[in-house]
Amino acid sequence: MEVTLQILHGRLKSGTGVPKVEGFTIRQPRFVVGSDVKCDMVCRSRRVSSRHSEIRLYDDEATLEDLDTSLYGKF
Repeated sequence: MEVTLQILHGRLKSGTGVPKVEGFTIRQPRFVVGSDVKCDMVCRSRRVSSRHSEIRLYDDEATLEDLDTSLYGKF
């Protein structure tokens, strides 16, 4: 299964001299999004927790799990 993540708000930092990226294909079975530098995709926002969400890929499906929404409502 191929899953493409589209960037709807903000920018994906892809390196010096590289054009803005609006989306990319997730190629690993577990892909974590969050503000921690150890995440697969790091989001620099006060509204994104350290381990915010995880995309899991299986043979014929993909799931998105909310790992921590405790930051919502604090701003």
